[in-house]
Amino acid sequence: MNNNTFIQVGAPEANTQFKFTLETGFDDGKGNRKMYRCYIENQQVIIQYVIDYWERQQVPDISFWEDVTHEMG
Repeated sequence: MNNNTFIQVGAPEANTQFKFTLETGFDDGKGNRKMYRCYIENQQVIIQYVIDYWERQQVPDISFWEDVTHEMG
């Protein structure tokens, strides 16, 4: 949906104050991939993002997320 390929939740590195890491990726089908990350403290926000993604086919607003494409191998 909208070239979005995944959404995932994890635990951030120990050097951050937040409980959760949320990542999502995009692929335009031509080999151009992007990955974005945000750190979130509020578990309810994460749950809502995942519900919106799976049930409503709605990609989160990533305008405030960090572009971490450079970390992809």
